[in-house]
Amino acid sequence: MANNKDNNIRTLTAYRYTITLDYLDIDKKVTTRIKNESLKSLIIDHNYDSNCMPVMYTNLSLDRSLIDDMIKNQNSNLIIITMNKYDKNAEIHYGTLCFRKKFIYFLPDNVNRMSPVDYNENTEEQMKGDTYTSITLGLLALDHVNNNKINSELTVSNVTQYNIVKHLVSHIKDVVIEPFTYNDTWSQLIIPSKNGTSVNKALQYLNNQRVFYSTPYRYYQDYDNTYIISSSGKAIERPNDLYTSIVMTIKDIDDISVNNTGMIINKPNKAYEVYVSYANTQVYDNTLVNKSKTVVQGITSSGTRDIYLPNTASYNNKQKIDKTRLDNDNKHMIENIEAKLNSENFLLYFSKIDLDNNLFTINKRISINNIDRYREFNGEYLLYRKREIYLREDSTFILTSMINLKRISSDSDVIAVETTKLNPSDSSKPNNPYSSSMVAKATNQNAYMRSDGTIFIPAEIKYSKK
Repeated sequence: MANNKDNNIRTLTAYRYTITLDYLDIDKKVTTRIKNESLKSLIIDHNYDSNCMPVMYTNLSLDRSLIDDMIKNQNSNLIIITMNKYDKNAEIHYGTLCFRKKFIYFLPDNVNRMSPVDYNENTEEQMKGDTYTSITLGLLALDHVNNNKINSELTVSNVTQYNIVKHLVSHIKDVVIEPFTYNDTWSQLIIPSKNGTSVNKALQYLNNQRVFYSTPYRYYQDYDNTYIISSSGKAIERPNDLYTSIVMTIKDIDDISVNNTGMIINKPNKAYEVYVSYANTQVYDNTLVNKSKTVVQGITSSGTRDIYLPNTASYNNKQKIDKTRLDNDNKHMIENIEAKLNSENFLLYFSKIDLDNNLFTINKRISINNIDRYREFNGEYLLYRKREIYLREDSTFILTSMINLKRISSDSDVIAVETTKLNPSDSSKPNNPYSSSMVAKATNQNAYMRSDGTIFIPAEIKYSKK
């Protein structure tokens, strides 16, 4: 049981939020506070695999004259949003600033931008003072949009990939960059102007020349940090984190621990704990997506490289090869393809209220432990989407976090070579495509034996198959 008073043990925290909106008229240099009760709900969608910044949606009840002005000036005026949080379990409710930012806003497609939302001043609704109407706005942080913009053709020589990336994001504050797995030095490289219009495009161009990591990279601007990290799921430290590990436990709904809202700060274990009930969890066995292939073959000008996938189609022993040309002789791109395919097998979704909105971020290591059911889904997971839904309760807002995860390793999927005591004779294992000399070399290279008998070897090892 968590103790929310003894900070030396485990602290139960549950957060509530306050949100204020101001409408900024750029031409008139006038800021208008939007009434607190006008904001009904707010949603922040973090799609880490598809987008490079969060998208926000607000449901507002506003005076129609204000809506008219917002429609007319949507290309120039801004909205300032300030969000604070406090721990409702604390003895004293100290507010902590989440963010205060300027946002550009966009209107839904069903709003007629040419026709003002007028009302007749002599109508009954005007006599009653009923001049409000509901509207949904989409918002993007102004600094995110501006920071992503660059406009230059970049020519470099005798510089590493990592230093090029650092240069591209040098104008952005609070950037968290995971050390690169592959940090090639370029004798000369030109980033064409068509690829130099944004940081996002420039990073894509660079990664297509030589990958940054053995798993797909992710570039994401959040409200407090900008990330350039891999999809490995490893913990990457940042200055404002107390810990970088999240341990999730999923139990039946009658377990008392899952009825606690919020999260637990476990100081002895240096981790955050989240308890979720099966009623608020959905799991998907998506292994069918990989049944169409057993081998991915990367083709470069210097030859081919094969990645052997677990054969989920056990009823069919035929080898199915998916051939992929690796542009620019980007040989390590095949590892990105393998990592992406393997991470799409098992997906997990859950919801939880009163979490710290800064808990689930893409720099943290996430592990899941199913106590009673779905134990085959235990393992390490990667956060690929988070939706924060803030709903009004009196003058504050309750946060429901909707979290989407994909498994990157399971409890039984990867076994250390030292544990299995591999030796050259293990090359005779079923489904093992590697030579005995390679297996012997693997034992000295921190290699891993998968549950299907194949071996994962660090990419820099040169090898030949039987």
